[in-house]
Formats: sequence, structure tokens, C-alpha cells
Amino acid sequence: MNTLKIFLLVLLLAFSESVFSQQLKNSSVQFESKYHYGFLMSHRPMMRHLQQAHTQGMEFCISKQTNGEKLWQAYHDYPVIGVMYLNSSLGNHDVLGNVNALYAFLNFHLTPIKKTTLNFRFAAGIGYLSNKFDRLNNYKNIAIGSHFNASIDMSYELRYALSDKFQFASGLGLTHFSNGAFKTPNLGVNIPSLNAGITYVINPVNRFVPTQKDSLKRKSEIYTIFSGGMKQVYPACGDYYAAFTWSSAYALPLSPKRKFSVGLDFFLDYSNLRSLKRINELPKHDFQVYKAGIFVGHQIVFSNLTFLTELGYYYRTLYKADGFVYTRIGLRYKFNKHFFANLSLKTHYAKADFLEWGIGYKIK
Repeated sequence: MNTLKIFLLVLLLAFSESVFSQQLKNSSVQFESKYHYGFLMSHRPMMRHLQQAHTQGMEFCISKQTNGEKLWQAYHDYPVIGVMYLNSSLGNHDVLGNVNALYAFLNFHLTPIKKTTLNFRFAAGIGYLSNKFDRLNNYKNIAIGSHFNASIDMSYELRYALSDKFQFASGLGLTHFSNGAFKTPNLGVNIPSLNAGITYVINPVNRFVPTQKDSLKRKSEIYTIFSGGMKQVYPACGDYYAAFTWSSAYALPLSPKRKFSVGLDFFLDYSNLRSLKRINELPKHDFQVYKAGIFVGHQIVFSNLTFLTELGYYYRTLYKADGFVYTRIGLRYKFNKHFFANLSLKTHYAKADFLEWGIGYKIK
């Protein structure tokens, strides 16, 4: 799973400049530990046999409270940025085992920074699950087909300042593990949980740089992206198939931190060719298996890093078993004013289709 290892590296590089840009003595560095207690969600009826016990885990974080020294920090109300390690059981030791995961995260303040603050944390990274599907020795594990999996963790938390140095935080979160259909089975693991912990703060921030409302110019963009990936389709342990995407879109800034986009997608997925042949709907040429779609999207900008969500509709497809609606969630990292890297997950409803690794070019 080298692609997922690269996924982790991209995330850590994207955040490392902000997290460790100053020396420790000049930064508002925070150390935090939390206890998690939750359960495995059987989001498919066929997964009910996997629910055996509650999940329990510990997370350890190192983070920094931003102060607005970079403009995007002020526009997003001075979020906390950092890295997190999670060790947790998965509710079924014999079949699922446990997980060790590493994340980069942003923790947004939903209310003003005071003694009591409501936050929302979004984390993305990679997890190593000790037990995966094996058709001979672990055939009951229909959730995960690989040791390495991409992971997303989202949580709402209520944070209370016990003193200048110590904070208490408690919240409700959801953790997801999946390999993006790179290897089947891939129903995924979803764990809702309650968490609580203590934070120790070094050099608390005592001055915030105010937002300069007109200092960030808003420019519309036209961009194009070429992406590719690999995937397996059921039955498990089958062949790998290549999938390619070409996207072109227009992005209109709604604010200094948000953009609206609309565009066109063209997909060439060779697993669809196999599926069509199985039902005797053979295209005249292999290229006719392509799909064409139109999409609308929303982008949130953090300096050079952009988080995106998109909703699309196929207006041309021969293979209709996936339906006509698709979604996309992903990250883009800007290298310069024209070129950027793209990493996104294309899905059909809650079912992963494939990971899109690509390069993009934009003009303003």
C-alpha cells in the first residue's frame, strides 16, 4: 500500500510548515492525551457479526494555537493545528484486531476563544489495522482488505480552561478507516466514540493578529486536472484495474476562505469494461466505457492547502450499476501560482470507487 504511505507524507508536509515554523520556546505548543470509548457501527446488515464489544483507545497530540501571523489563520478564527497518534481496539479482537493511526489535524473554534470554547476538529491520515481479510484464516473480516488504510477523524468538543497551562476537553467523534477500493473487501470501519482528556499548554497565546479584511485578493480560476488510480472489484482478491480522470472547472471565490466550483469530468475505468462483459453488454471499442459527468463543488482554502467536496451527475455512462450520482472529497496542495497536486476519493454514495492521484494547472 505505497500509495497510502504517500498520502500520509503529503498530509504531514502540508501541515509541518505551520506546526513547527517557530522554535518551541516561541510557540504556543500544546500536549494532549484523550481516552476514547465507542463502538463499531454496522453500516451494512452483513457486518453485524463484527460487533462484539465496545472500542477503547488513547490518543496523543502535539499541536499549536495559531495567532494570525499568517493571514489564513485569522480568516479561519485562529484554529489549532497539529499531529495526532491514536491506538484503539476495534470491537472484535479476533477478527478486526486493533489499529495504530497517525493524523494531521485542524481544530476550529466555533465560538470565541474564552474559558469555555466549542470546537470542531477535522483530522486525516493513515492507520495500520493489525487484522485484514484472508480467505482462509480471516474470512469473517469483510470490512477491511488491507493493513494500511486512509483514515478520517471528525469530532465536536467542549474545551474548558482549568488554568493558563491546563485545559479539559470532552467530545463526540467519528473515526473512519478505508483503503479507497484499492483492495477488496472494503466496506470500511466506522467508530462513533466519546472522548475526554487533558491538555498542557506551553507559552499560551496572549496576542492575536486581527483579520485584515481587504488584504487577500479574490480571483476566479479556471483549472484542469489529470488523475489516475488503481482499484479492485468484487469478488475479493481479484485483479487490479486502472482508472483515469480528466477534470476541468471554473472556481468562483465566495470569500477569502471559500470557493464555489462547477465543471466537467471524464472517467475511463477499465473495471467497468469487465463488468459490462460479464452481463454481455459489450461496447464496440474499449474507449466507449468512458463516463462523462458534470459537478458542483465547494472549496475551503488554508494558504497553499485546499479541502474540497464535490457532487456530480453522470450524463453519459454505459455502466449504470453504480447509479448516476457520484461524490468526491479530497485535498489539493499548491506548489506555485499555476501547478498543484491533487489527492481525492471518488465515491458512489457511501461506496468508495477509487483514489485519484493527479496534477493540476490553473489560471486566474
